[in-house]
Amino acid sequence: MFFSFVVFIYYYNTVFLLKNQAKNGKKWHMFSFCSLKTLINSRKNAKYEEIMKKMRIFKFWNESGDEKEKEAMSLKKATMSVQGDFKDKIIGVEYISKKGKKIVDSVKIPVGRKIRQSIIIEQRRLARKAALEQRQRG
Repeated sequence: MFFSFVVFIYYYNTVFLLKNQAKNGKKWHMFSFCSLKTLINSRKNAKYEEIMKKMRIFKFWNESGDEKEKEAMSLKKATMSVQGDFKDKIIGVEYISKKGKKIVDSVKIPVGRKIRQSIIIEQRRLARKAALEQRQRG
């Protein structure tokens, strides 16, 4: 009973501090890896609990043997952050899933709409340049 009271007081104080920070224009989150979830029941008693987000470690490598480790929330975010370091089209990745399974897979890069679009534009530009040079030669 005493422990639950102490925990409630801790959460109440945490929410009070977070609301004051929000009034000052600051973020609601105390830490980048915590988020605060509010559950309110019918009697208007509030229960507060911290939800810890799961950071995972991703290990990337390519055929030449270059390796890179990245800690991120998801495979897509990790891939987007390391894709500039690799010049290959496909890289290998190893990580542990949210359910605890070890996964070894290959990922196509680049990932992301803007990056794909810039590659298409670059290919078109090079094709136009090659066609122009060919016309000038012959």
